Amino acid sequence: MKVLVINGSYKKDGMTAALIDSFLKGLVTKTRGMKVKTITLRDLKFKFCDGCNECTEEDGKKLGTCPFGDAMDEVLPAMLEADRIVFASPVYCQSETAVMKKFIERCVPLLFIGPRGPQPRNKSVKGKKGAVLLSTGVSYPRNVIFGHTRHAKNALERFCKYAGCADVSSLSAGGMESSEKTKKKFMNKAHAMGVASAR
Repeated sequence: MKVLVINGSYKKDGMTAALIDSFLKGLVTKTRGMKVKTITLRDLKFKFCDGCNECTEEDGKKLGTCPFGDAMDEVLPAMLEADRIVFASPVYCQSETAVMKKFIERCVPLLFIGPRGPQPRNKSVKGKKGAVLLSTGVSYPRNVIFGHTRHAKNALERFCKYAGCADVSSLSAGGMESSEKTKKKFMNKAHAMGVASAR
């Protein structure tokens, strides 16, 4: 099983990293031969999308062609090849981090713009799954009730599906830094998500 983790956190050992670690530990309990590739976006050398829309032309291809020719040329095919895709990000100002937003904008080659507007280039692949792991300082359930994590959840779930995921699960973890009890609760939830994703 090929697992691709896209980490949008700016911290190496923060709450987002803890969620990723717990998810992968859950996944590996039910998975043999798991190969994990983690892409830490703060270290990835890639340009901002400039909205030329060249990548949204030429239907019938799995990916549109971006004229930049940077690190995304390797990341986007890896998303299509992965059996599991994990998007993980802290939530700042009710959105994914800026570097994750930059990344999502560069994932537009997964779309084709035709007469009916933007359409996914790739159909869902049976058995391919996505996971969205979000961490925020806003305590649970306030982070969900007041929509603090809604935008990030919707955007990242959508791009999991554009990459072919037939099923996507999400976890919006709130207030993990407030207490060890809260942190443990959400790490256990991430672990359970990993176990479920292996099935």
